[in-house]
Amino acid sequence: TGVEFLDILLNGGTIAGESLGILAPSGGGKSTIANMLLAACIRRRKDGWYYSTEQKLKGDLAIRHACLATGSTRDIFKKGYANISQATLDLLGVVKEEWVEHCKFMDYSDTPVTTIDVLLEAVVQRKNQTGKNPGVIIIDWWGRLSDNMCAEQSPPLTDSSQKRQFDRSQIHKAKQLAEELGCPIFIFHQLNGKAN
Repeated sequence: TGVEFLDILLNGGTIAGESLGILAPSGGGKSTIANMLLAACIRRRKDGWYYSTEQKLKGDLAIRHACLATGSTRDIFKKGYANISQATLDLLGVVKEEWVEHCKFMDYSDTPVTTIDVLLEAVVQRKNQTGKNPGVIIIDWWGRLSDNMCAEQSPPLTDSSQKRQFDRSQIHKAKQLAEELGCPIFIFHQLNGKAN
């Protein structure tokens, strides 16, 4: 992955086309890991894809850490990736021009995803334009994306067994694309204190 502690935990990293789930409570470091994965892609001159169901960029790490430390409003870091701070770029070890060029951010307000195909088509379209496979695809976070997709189906999916079956089909499609492109896909999910 290019993220040292993650590579240690994963016994050397990911296998091309592997899909991994990262589960943690709010404030557990999911977005920090996402930014580290994106920075590792930049250092390898690959595109990193980040689809958020919350903000355009959860990732100005310095601001995010300040928010978490002080409990101040999350709105402070809803900024857009071009505004990433120099302190964060230094922390990640990348320069701003590379960050803007190689990190592709999408969020639900810009790109409503009714099925995972909408997101995956955007990734494939970019691959066809550049001729390069992405280095990583990050979906943050699955619970909200799943709820949004289930609500957009016709008729909306409300039964829990239908939702689980739909989730499995969507994750399977994401895994297939990761295998096809030979890049890892990380699916983040927020634990909420109850059994998930």
